[in-house]
Amino acid sequence: MAAFRYVLPPQFKDEVAKILTFEFIDEKHLWTVEIKKIDENIVAVVTTFERLLKNTSSKNRPCCGLYNIEELNFPNRSSDILECEVEDEDNKDNIQKFEGFKKGNHNIEAKTEPITVKPNHKAKVRGKAIQYRRINDTIYETFMFPAVDPQIEVTISDEFEHMVEFGTRGDVEKSKYRNIYTLSGVYFPGQYMRVRWWPKELATTPLK
Repeated sequence: MAAFRYVLPPQFKDEVAKILTFEFIDEKHLWTVEIKKIDENIVAVVTTFERLLKNTSSKNRPCCGLYNIEELNFPNRSSDILECEVEDEDNKDNIQKFEGFKKGNHNIEAKTEPITVKPNHKAKVRGKAIQYRRINDTIYETFMFPAVDPQIEVTISDEFEHMVEFGTRGDVEKSKYRNIYTLSGVYFPGQYMRVRWWPKELATTPLK
């Protein structure tokens, strides 16, 4: 493992070292974004994520559910975390759900108690939330562990155009019949997944 320090440029060595410290790999990742028009100015955005995390270390490791969303303080409309949980794939009865969340000036965070995941075993992590955005807007999420071939699914009416970004290099393939986008490669934490939308009636495509 240490051989990379002899062949990589100095500016890359620390980044590769960080990658090697990840204790979990996300083997199956789906982030869904459903955009519903409320009025001429506001949309409701319902997001979910489902992740299958494998413990790649040689020791038992704790794993918890965690969801952090933005609160943009739209009048009479508050963001909310609806679900956040972690489940032992080997024992479906071993599941932890959040029992409340922290609310700050600009964000809301839900976190579960951890479960213990054995080496080479897996945990399922899930979450669901509702947020509010402008009619022409964007939403970002970032995740804590590397994800292999992650997917983004967008549900949106024909009134809108949209685009997606995984925040990293790789070929992206779209399903023929649905707005499901799959990145061929690995998404690393620190990069944002993004969905951007705007009404079709706009004369120009928004800046990226």
